[in-house]
Amino acid sequence: MNADQLRDYMLSFLFLRYLSNNYETAAKKELGKDYPDPGNDDKRRYCPKKCVC
Repeated sequence: MNADQLRDYMLSFLFLRYLSNNYETAAKKELGKDYPDPGNDDKRRYCPKKCVC
């Protein structure tokens, strides 16, 4: 991977992260108290081992 490809990859990643954060913020603002709060028992949490926890 050369420097140009790395730059494009990193910029794409940062842009997707920006979109993700803004989407969640906009959803919370729009839905207000109706925005679902998963709590601590949410089974959809990220698991680095990719196991079925």
